[in-house]
Amino acid sequence: YLERIRAYDSDYWQAYYTVLADESRAIAANLDRAPRPVGLLHGVSVPVKDNFYTKGVLTTAQSLIFADFVPDVDATAVARIKAAGGIVLGKLQMGPLAGGRPRNPATGEVTTRNAWSPNDPGPTPSGSSGGSGCCTAARLATCSLGTQTGGSITGPGQSNGLTALKPTHGLCSVFGVIPLTITRDHIGPLARDAMDA
Repeated sequence: YLERIRAYDSDYWQAYYTVLADESRAIAANLDRAPRPVGLLHGVSVPVKDNFYTKGVLTTAQSLIFADFVPDVDATAVARIKAAGGIVLGKLQMGPLAGGRPRNPATGEVTTRNAWSPNDPGPTPSGSSGGSGCCTAARLATCSLGTQTGGSITGPGQSNGLTALKPTHGLCSVFGVIPLTITRDHIGPLARDAMDA
């Protein structure tokens, strides 16, 4: 996945905001040495939307307000991915503060493309989890995590031809996720098929 990200993402899809290449390689090497699987996500790449706290890693929510924010804890979902042996490959582009299509917060320019039209910025990846949808459909990771308040998991799932799951509100902890609307925010996976989800 890291080779594919390096070869294609910045010139075409622009799904990633931050790629954690060195960290991911180190984690993968440790997992390779484990005598048995660490958990259900052993070695599975799961990048997350840039509003999930990631300890020691810039978390901007694609907003100028959080331009320098580096959390000192992981979001509950991120901690659970790591505990299950998953590899957080990086942080994904999103709509500023989870509002709409992924854009550059300083210029308003569209960033992430739809996975099926990498040369054309017109077709939308849909919703603020557009980076998560594009990343997964473009084969830049196994699956990804997004957030939804009003359609930002299911929209990118539909737009990019994925299985997207929005769990019942409150079923998954949103601790450590920069909120849009705390009473309506959900987190959930985007994957290439229902089995992966």
